Amino acid sequence: MTRGSLDSSADLGLALGAAVLALTCAASSTRAPLVAADPAVAAAVEPSPEAQASAPPAVSASAATADAIEPLPPPAAGSTPNPARGARLDGFRAALAELGRNARTAPVVVLWLGDSHTHADFWPHALRAPLQARYGKGGPGFVSLGIKPYRHSLVSVKVDGKWRREPTNPAASARFKDGVFGLSGQRAIPLGADSVARVTLLDGAASGRMRFTLLHRTPSGAKFTLELSGDKPRTISGTAQSDIERVELQGDARSTLTVTGVRGEPELFGLIVESVEPGVVVDTVGINGARAATALAWDAQSFAAQVRARAPSLVVVAYGTNEAASTLAAARYRAHLSGLVGRIAEAVPGVDCVLVGPTDMALPDGTSVPRVAELDQVVESVAAESGCAYFSAARAMGGPGGFTTWMTKSPPLAAQDRVHLTARGYDALGRAMSAALGL
Repeated sequence: MTRGSLDSSADLGLALGAAVLALTCAASSTRAPLVAADPAVAAAVEPSPEAQASAPPAVSASAATADAIEPLPPPAAGSTPNPARGARLDGFRAALAELGRNARTAPVVVLWLGDSHTHADFWPHALRAPLQARYGKGGPGFVSLGIKPYRHSLVSVKVDGKWRREPTNPAASARFKDGVFGLSGQRAIPLGADSVARVTLLDGAASGRMRFTLLHRTPSGAKFTLELSGDKPRTISGTAQSDIERVELQGDARSTLTVTGVRGEPELFGLIVESVEPGVVVDTVGINGARAATALAWDAQSFAAQVRARAPSLVVVAYGTNEAASTLAAARYRAHLSGLVGRIAEAVPGVDCVLVGPTDMALPDGTSVPRVAELDQVVESVAAESGCAYFSAARAMGGPGGFTTWMTKSPPLAAQDRVHLTARGYDALGRAMSAALGL
């Protein structure tokens, strides 16, 4: 497999962007809305064959740099100049300071949960890149295996053969089978000897020795083979174990991890790739179409165990777009978001957290979807109640009318679907978030 580079990740982003950014789906709700959802917006977030196949705006991800992007537009009249409020993130800052003093032996992990805005990894990477530049490249962190389409800013993932994804609708808020889906809410099941997955770090993603930790659950009678760039292949045979297991291999940053030799139906929950030397790691855990209620459908004990194992210093929770495009009552969104924050707090008591309000969305006439502001207030309130910091993506975009302003920029910062941003837009939003939080 030809090894890529960070510069060439723009091509990967553009090739997958439509499918990765395309879209979020909103499950139906029988509750009456406080503010009716606009049908045009609801249609925009429903995935369709056309949306899945269409190309994203012709913006190179590698061009989305601080030098190439204009400053953010000023906030609209009456909006909050600084879109961040709440907790000071003292624990996270202290962990970063330890890295800066070479006084830390473990990575500083940021766990970022969200919907399609998160899944494409443009926005999380806008936080990851400057933190890694300052405090050390800790590696890509969590990487999905066997899931298509998929994009990560620091790795190339190639999937061949037949695979099954569970849940069949990962964004659903109803429990699927045993509800055990690891950290990301999904598991991939290779279905034959031709099922192969390969993961390679892009040039510049990290250096030195790396840990490759595969998360799996392999039933009795099933097996698969792991190979790390020419090392002796390792066969993983099934057991009666019902919990997610871990297999760790070590190699250098130029290694390619290959999953092959499948028999039976092993379940793969993803891969964690980290540098042996401590640095900053941002785990991007997003699902197209997800809502806060999506994560509540996962087995609570298993999810908590996986979050606890990551030992994050900061958790970012960024939902709301699909809720805003639906008829879900604000009170129900509050309950879902509070429930998810509560589960995270139980898994890692005292962890710093940031709750992110939905990005702005536009109606056909160019005005903002009213429910964005409504649900943004819900996020702000839940953050205050739970002791989390709060960041308003909509206010960072300029408040009411911000999406249209970003869409008409040259080059555009927002996509024509009136829901998603371009690579440049996500980079700009990530930099605004970092600045607002003082990172």
